[in-house]
Amino acid sequence: MATAKIKCFAQAGGVGVEARQRLAGLTKKIIELKDIAVTLTQVLSDCQQAS
Repeated sequence: MATAKIKCFAQAGGVGVEARQRLAGLTKKIIELKDIAVTLTQVLSDCQQAS
């Protein structure tokens, strides 16, 4: 009984680690997209001011 519970916890922990890594990767991508959006916004406003 106890060993089955330990195995279950170990598997859940493994899934947790993978999920955290995916979440970290996703967060990084979101930050990169925000940076791109900020850059594009700046370029657009520069173009409007120039015209």
